[in-house]
Amino acid sequence: MPVLLSTKHLHSVHWDSNAARLRYFRAKSLPISLALYFCEFMITVEAYFQEAEHALSGLFESLEYYSALAKKSIEPIHISDYPIGLDLLENDLVNSKEIEKNMGIYQSHQFSKHFVCGSILQFASKAIDLFSNQKEMNFEKSGLFSTFNDRTKLLLSKYSVGRTDKGIPIGLIIFAGRSQYNHIEDGGKLRKYNQIIFKILCEYKSGSYFYRDPCFDLSNNLYCYSSNIVGFLGWEKYSLFKKDMSDIFGI
Repeated sequence: MPVLLSTKHLHSVHWDSNAARLRYFRAKSLPISLALYFCEFMITVEAYFQEAEHALSGLFESLEYYSALAKKSIEPIHISDYPIGLDLLENDLVNSKEIEKNMGIYQSHQFSKHFVCGSILQFASKAIDLFSNQKEMNFEKSGLFSTFNDRTKLLLSKYSVGRTDKGIPIGLIIFAGRSQYNHIEDGGKLRKYNQIIFKILCEYKSGSYFYRDPCFDLSNNLYCYSSNIVGFLGWEKYSLFKKDMSDIFGI
């Protein structure tokens, strides 16, 4: 006869090893799949990245493919003091057809690209959630988050890791990008601190003029911003992503 146990009880039980967990669940006639849920296979940050490296490198291979398609989808611009000859016009016509074809393929892969980038952000965000020990916000624009309660500040502090860009650590940019990707049904209606992060990315000044970057403007109600976030972080290749993660976690 199976023993009924609450998940609260299961979380409170201490096991010396994953093997002990499995023996416990067998003895109680509980599903092994539930036992696996309570097993902590990823016990170190090194293991977390090593175990996922195959999947991560595959995601970045897909991202590089989409980026190559995008580059092939850009029309060339003729800049010259000399008139365009007929042979050049003929070549441009052939190239235009190829560019149009590549553009169609690229556009058909947009959702896939968002999914790939969102998955990368999800992985990076979870790594910070699991392994970051940062407890303070010491960066240029930390004052923008000073009005939040202590619990929220502690959450934001955990993500205040990595190199800074536009006055904030990339950990917060990862966090905001992951949040928008996981809640695409809400559009730009994110939590206030995520809105602040997107606003920082969106607004910039050139001379005496202020501009808004449409790639991060939540009022544009883009379906998904994950690929824009990954592009902003400069993660064109797995090696660049890995360097940022190595710098954050010292691995």
